[in-house]
Amino acid sequence: MSRNYITRDHCIRRGDAWVGEIYRIKSDVGSEFWDNWVAASQLRTASDGTLAHTFALDGSVTEEDGVGILTLNLKIDAVDTATLSAQRYVGDIEVESDFLPKSTLVTFRVTILPDVTRT
Repeated sequence: MSRNYITRDHCIRRGDAWVGEIYRIKSDVGSEFWDNWVAASQLRTASDGTLAHTFALDGSVTEEDGVGILTLNLKIDAVDTATLSAQRYVGDIEVESDFLPKSTLVTFRVTILPDVTRT
């Protein structure tokens, strides 16, 4: 498995649900590479790195032609985006399994846009 990771930019309106992306992370070792996987994500303020939000990710493991595929769904509920200040955040997705030590596989930047109906 490559040590490269994915980087994305997103904009979210404060107070709206965000379905970020679905990531399919592949391993040519097969599905056993993802045995006992755990994935988590954090958002930190871009200005000073203060932790703003943590969340677990939903996902599943499949295998296609001997390739193990971990599919992760990155999303934040509306109730959680409503608690974030309108500013820029940086985030990551860390994954570990029986065969993969804890590794950052995805990084992203999120700009929370102000919502004039919320203060």
